[in-house]
Amino acid sequence: MSTVVTSAAHSGDIAVSSKAEEQIRWAQYRILLGGILALGIVDVVWLSVGDLRLDFLPALFRLGIPAAMLVGAAVYGLTGRSERICATLLAVGTLLMFTLFGVILGYLAIRSGRPFIDDSLSLWDRTLGLDWPAYEGFFSTHPWLAFATGVLYQTSVPQILLVSLVLGFSGRFAGLAEFTAGLVIGAFIAVVVGAVFPALGAYHHYGLPDDGAAFFVPAIIAAHDGTLQVLDVAHATGLVVFPSFHTAISVAVIMACWRLRYLRYPALALNVVLIAGVPVWGSHYFVDLIGGTLVIVTVVLAWRSLWSRYGL
Repeated sequence: MSTVVTSAAHSGDIAVSSKAEEQIRWAQYRILLGGILALGIVDVVWLSVGDLRLDFLPALFRLGIPAAMLVGAAVYGLTGRSERICATLLAVGTLLMFTLFGVILGYLAIRSGRPFIDDSLSLWDRTLGLDWPAYEGFFSTHPWLAFATGVLYQTSVPQILLVSLVLGFSGRFAGLAEFTAGLVIGAFIAVVVGAVFPALGAYHHYGLPDDGAAFFVPAIIAAHDGTLQVLDVAHATGLVVFPSFHTAISVAVIMACWRLRYLRYPALALNVVLIAGVPVWGSHYFVDLIGGTLVIVTVVLAWRSLWSRYGL
């Protein structure tokens, strides 16, 4: 009898644990959205006292999309119609909301005019025994490899959406919140570091033709030296070279999919190849990849440890 009772109690614990796993991590999203709102206020104040103006209508449109998603999440959550739709909308809306304010912050922060650190980044590569021009030359002489990695390089954002949908609609709410937090906090760190330590990328540094891969260089220069006067977020681009956020996204996807048996190895294989192309297609130094990896792994593991400790 004792054995039966103990077994039943254990089964009950498993059921409670499973049910807890299914709960949307509202506390985590409140913290993330609170931080994003604070960032938005910083952007508004900075814009009001600085010399960079914001094209209002594109920004309003970009704000409306995540706002609508968050309202939809609230409707689905409060009415109890679908926790899975609620969680998915909540995650994607949070990511899009941060993207808007994070991009604006990047353009504002880089106007501080900090010196470019391309010389240091290339020196770190050489210290590690890594030859960027030779690596790029290998891709140039192997068109099939350049093509494959170029296609995969364009999948970073679709992968974010796909992982959010898979985690949300499969009820893995803890993993979804962790994935969202990793990208939001990791991107914030990347934007700040990229503004304090700006760079123009390897193609520009080595004076090699980039075939459009380093399209962001004019935007960095214009934002850095203050010649950019009006920011249109509809045409804004990422300004961060170090650390590589493309690498951070790939590592975040691998970590998020690792617990999904059917996606673990496809995500690993796809993103390892993608990361191999990041130096060429993103004009990144090799140390940029190391920096992006360290940022996202540190953030995700710290977030996981924090919420495991407090059980929220």
